[in-house]
This record gives sequence, structure tokens and C-alpha cells, in this order.
Amino acid sequence: MQTGKTSFNLPSFMERGSVQLRVTQGKLPMLQKGDVLQTFVSQISQGKTQVSIQGETITLEGISKQFQQKSITLKVVQTEPIILLELKNDSKNIKSTNKQDNFTSNTPKKALLSSKLPSEVQKSIHKYQDFAVQTISTSAIALKENKQAYQAIAIAKQGSSTTLHITSNKTQQTALAINNPTHQPQPASQTIQITSPTRPIQIGERFNIQNVEHAATSSKLILEPLEVLKASPVNAANIPTHKSGINNLGSLAAGKIITVSVGERLASGNITLHWQQQRFEAPAPMHVRAGDLLQLEVNRDNHSDKPSLRVLAWMAQPKSKTAQLLQQHIGKNDTTQQTLNTLRHISASIAQTNSHTPSNQPLAQSLSNLQNWTDHYALSPEKGMDGPRIANLMRQIGQHYESSLFQHRHATMEQLQHLKQHDLKALLLQLADNAGAFKTTIESAQVKHTAERGLARIESQQALNLLAMIQADPIRFELPMMVQGQWTNVLLSIQQEMYESNNENNQSQDSSHHILFALDLNGLGALRVDAHISDSSVHAKFYHENDDSRQFIQENIQKLQEKLKSIGFNDVYLNSAETKQLKPATSLQFQQLINHAPSSDGLLDIQA
Repeated sequence: MQTGKTSFNLPSFMERGSVQLRVTQGKLPMLQKGDVLQTFVSQISQGKTQVSIQGETITLEGISKQFQQKSITLKVVQTEPIILLELKNDSKNIKSTNKQDNFTSNTPKKALLSSKLPSEVQKSIHKYQDFAVQTISTSAIALKENKQAYQAIAIAKQGSSTTLHITSNKTQQTALAINNPTHQPQPASQTIQITSPTRPIQIGERFNIQNVEHAATSSKLILEPLEVLKASPVNAANIPTHKSGINNLGSLAAGKIITVSVGERLASGNITLHWQQQRFEAPAPMHVRAGDLLQLEVNRDNHSDKPSLRVLAWMAQPKSKTAQLLQQHIGKNDTTQQTLNTLRHISASIAQTNSHTPSNQPLAQSLSNLQNWTDHYALSPEKGMDGPRIANLMRQIGQHYESSLFQHRHATMEQLQHLKQHDLKALLLQLADNAGAFKTTIESAQVKHTAERGLARIESQQALNLLAMIQADPIRFELPMMVQGQWTNVLLSIQQEMYESNNENNQSQDSSHHILFALDLNGLGALRVDAHISDSSVHAKFYHENDDSRQFIQENIQKLQEKLKSIGFNDVYLNSAETKQLKPATSLQFQQLINHAPSSDGLLDIQA
């Protein structure tokens, strides 16, 4: 033992070598021999484990239980006819837990989290393993005697050694700026040095520190990558053209879940997060890069007016994969209106020709479930489409199906069945499966084909909205509505707009939503509505293309204005104009909405 060092026993390691693993389930597209992959192993059963690589869930066979709850590195040695991955037993990555190690391990479990995204682009995020400090300065003794919480930031790196500067949450000591790592922090008792961690430590990374001790002469520091992102005002010097979104962020209720895109990493080590056309600054581990998405949950502390954001999911570089999915679906799907009308006619034909055939009962039941769903949203003089019904329809047209499944992950089978009978995507999935199993008629083949095209439409809309969210572009919905026995599409585009308040302290912001409606009605032609709606105001302009639609708007616009005022909108301004009077920019937005086209040319650019 060296003089001035704290004594503790190092964990024993496996002998060096390599193991070849087979991929028995799942696919890894665009994989090449020699590629190096990293993942985290949670549970191992009978030599098999499921892991997430490149956003895909695969099953590995031939892995030993000693790799359970560990990060592993794999090298691709074969891609055809089966994928073989080489796992090296590297002492830097593998730790054993022998009884003789004389310390307690508090290794956290893997955090496997889902997101409110299409299943094709869902990602899993794995929390990094705690790693042992193999060389530790005598300054660590001070941590053993102090029960306060500590954090550390990596400020200097030399070879395999990394210097961390310790900050106490109690004393609010400030760490050195990471862009000037040559300065040595004072006093020396506030630094520690580690060597040979189980993964590289980048300058600027932040950690929670936990001291684990077994005896007076034995201690071990556990470094846990910091997961909580603290919201803070953006530095105008770094981002001169954007204002901080912290004031609007500060109005969010605890438990609210938001999805933000990661922008640039600043000289301070923080990253910029983009949310609803706003940017704010937050610390984040170095493995979070520009272009990633983070799903965050808002938490509230009674002692602070700023929220903290807990990371629920991390999606690394989703744009390329999502754009590819969208490109595959574009031009190969029907509108939701076309899908429902076609299925309604096929259902009537099946009911007449196969009403007494027992073998097609699953298909008949699926069609009946879809009919119940469509009946619920049929418009009639007695049952109009008010705000609550529109909101409910937006939740059940398939856009949020995966999110609903995640939210009901602890539900009973009966509750899940109820969910699947009230979501359009779930109903179309059931139809495609049951029609595929019943192949004796032309009608069943038509059902399968139509349902699959309808699913492609929903999934392309999900992908389009994900890309729009990354670009801070409008989010779109396609709302099918039954009018006079026929389905029609109401196309909806929503984008939040922010306005700075007149408050000198800038403690609040007023927000409104820019909403575009587009629908075609028999006898009235194309109707277009350009509206700006806030909590207290509605400003909208109705565009018509013929005399019948102009007369319809004039007859009803006054009633609508009175209705809006009666439900709490104080500032209501409604008027109408011919479609040809649309501004070019607004006309382009309507065309993109109607044609199911991206609102930005860059949305489909795929980066290598």
C-alpha cells in the first residue's frame, strides 16, 4: 500500500479471453463485420438474455451469468447466415463480487424505459453501471466522515487517470469551469483521482458520490452519473437569437411529461434543450449528443421556484431511422377516411355471405369492434362534435397507442382489452391479424390489405410528428368523422406560439396555439380555417371556395362567436374570405397538411 492512500481490497477479475454469442432473435440492420457495439445486460436465464442495440431488442445466446447487471462491449465477427458477436472478458469492464472484497456493492438496476413514440422508433436507455475507484487520494476520508450529499465534476484527464473536483450540496461550492482544466482546484482536499474506470470519463461529466465503507481502514467510492437535469436560464451570450423557455417551463405542473430535443453542447459543459420553439440550458452526461431526444418528467421542490426534470427515456439519434420509416410509408397508405369507408363496405359483404360460418368469428368480432368505434364518433343533430369529443378522438386515433400501453403496463388483462377496443391502431392490428388467419375468401384478404394500409398511415403520421417535434414544426392530426353516413377527414395542424409578457421580471409568458383546420364537405367544397387560440381569445378566419360555403359560414359565424364567448373566451374575432385570398405561406402550409407532406424540407434529410 502506498503512503497516504486509503487501504481497501480490489475486486478480483476474470481471466482475459473471448466468448462468441449468437443472435437468435431480432434483427440488426446495416450491421458490418468489425463493428463494435455496447449494451447493458440485465437478466440472464439459461444462457440467454435480451438486450437493446441500435434501438432494436435482440436475444443473445451463450452468455454467462457473470455478465448479469453489467455493461458489455461486443464486436461483430459474422453477419451471415447468423450474427455472431465476440464478447471480450476485459478486466476494465468486468467486476466480481467475491465475499473477500470487503466492501458492499450498491450497483443500481438497469432503468428500462419506454417513450411516447411509435414502436419502430422506441428506444431503451440503460443507466451506466457504478464503477469502483481503484486509486483514491486520502482526501476521500473526509467524505466518509461527512453525511452530506456530494457531487463531482471531471476537470482534468491524463492517460487513464481522471481528476474530479468535489462540490458539497450543503456549502454550494462551485466547481472549476471545464473549459479551463489546467487550473487546479483549491483546497486539495476537494479533489479525488481515479484510474482505470469501467468506461471512459469525459471532461465535464457530473457524478453523485457515495462512500461505501466496510471497516475503518477500508472504503470505496461509488460514482453515479448524474441523471437529473436542472432547468436554468439560458446564457444569451451563447444563444443570442433565442430567449429562455424557463419561464414557460416553470409553469408546468409536477408530473407533466415533455419530450425535448438536444441541441449544441456549450463551453460550460451544459447542453441546450429545445422544447416548443424555446431553448433552455441544463447539465447532462457527455454521452447525450446533439440530435438526441429526451423524455422528461417535471418534478417540483417546495424550496425552489424552478422545476427539476427527471429523465424517463433517452433516444439516441432517432431522426435517421424515423425518416427512413416515413419514406417507406409515403405513397403506400390510404387516408384514414378511405380505410374506414372501405372496411365498412367489406364488413357488410362479409356479414351477408358468411354470417353463419363459425370459423370466421374472430374476424367478425374484430369488424364488430371497429363498427362500435365508428358509431361512437358518428355525427348527428343530437350528437355533435364538441371540444371534449374532439380531444377524446385525438387520443384514440392511434397516435398515442404505444404511450397508452406504457401507461397501463401494470393494468389487468381486462383493462388492457378495454384499451385495445377503444384505440383505432389496436383495432386495425387485430383486423390484420384475424384476417390473415382466415384466408378462405377474397373479402378477408381485402380486410388484411386495407387494415395494413391504414396502419401504415397512422405510423407514418407518428413518424412525421416525431420529426416535426425535432424541428419544432407543427404537430398534425387526421381526425376521421362520420357525416351523413360517409367518413370525412378533418386535418388539424397545431403549433404553440410564445409571447413575452410585459412583466419586468419576466416571470410569465402568454402562449397561444396556431391551428389550421382543413376539411371537405359534400355540397360545401373545401373549407379552411386559420386560427390563433389562447386561454382567453380566439382569432380565426374561415376560407371558402364557392357561394354555398360562403353562405353557410355567414349563417353560422355569429352563433359560433356567441358560443365561444359563453364558454369563457373574452376576445373573439371571426371573419371569412375566399380561398384565393390565402397568403402564399399559409396556402403552402395547408397544401402540406392535405398532402401529408413534411412541413420542412430538411425533415427527410438522412445523415450518415
